[in-house]
Amino acid sequence: AHIERVSYEYLDIPMGVPPSSLDPRHTASRVAYQQRGGWCFQLCGAFASLLTTLGFRVTMHRATVRHSPDDNGAGAPVAHSPAALAQLNHLAVCVHLKEGRFLADVGLGDYAHGALKLEAGEAIAQPFKYAVEETEFGFRLQHDPINGRGFAYFDMVMDPPVTMAAFEEAHHRLSTARDSPFVGPVAVIRRTADTVYLLKRCTLTEISGATADDVTVDETVLDSEQQWWRCMHEVFHIHIPDGAARAALFQRCYADHLA
Repeated sequence: AHIERVSYEYLDIPMGVPPSSLDPRHTASRVAYQQRGGWCFQLCGAFASLLTTLGFRVTMHRATVRHSPDDNGAGAPVAHSPAALAQLNHLAVCVHLKEGRFLADVGLGDYAHGALKLEAGEAIAQPFKYAVEETEFGFRLQHDPINGRGFAYFDMVMDPPVTMAAFEEAHHRLSTARDSPFVGPVAVIRRTADTVYLLKRCTLTEISGATADDVTVDETVLDSEQQWWRCMHEVFHIHIPDGAARAALFQRCYADHLA
């Protein structure tokens, strides 16, 4: 329900808003009262707090998302090497049930629609397929290559679990550094049971299907401010009340689109 309603977005960065607080109460207010989404540190941190309040046993873990299948730089060094720790870019939420450990991730945009059991093997969530691999430091979770627009995999370090404080530096760095991928093209993502909606620059992509053998990819260019913000509101449930900020954000995305 959270994934279907709350979009993955980092619009504060291109709008020049200072990095927000990672206090779960701040993110909860942002989602509930401001019609906004967020990125992994915000959404996963608040979701972990919600689950804990509801009585679940929850732990948070350092993780590193990789975009290339050949990029093997993540993993165990995250827990031991300062240089590798600088590459930390994801917060993974683990829920401990009697049936086992589950990844409950609401901050990866186009990843699994529901909870994913942390055990080696293939996991099918139509129309996508994922793979879970046990490693010496925790788990490697492979994305479905059908998508082709998201990431390749992410590494999750199980020991030791951490608190929100472990992600403060990465949250600030990725929000402000010139070489951060989040200061580049604007992207917003929402996931339903069988469809991924991705708005990147001014192109809305819908990836859907009943099975992995029956996937369709539809693309629509939104080349007017009115179209773009209607999509943002109706598809992604995001609202920015400041008209000047809305106009500036669209113009930036449209310029990137033309370039």
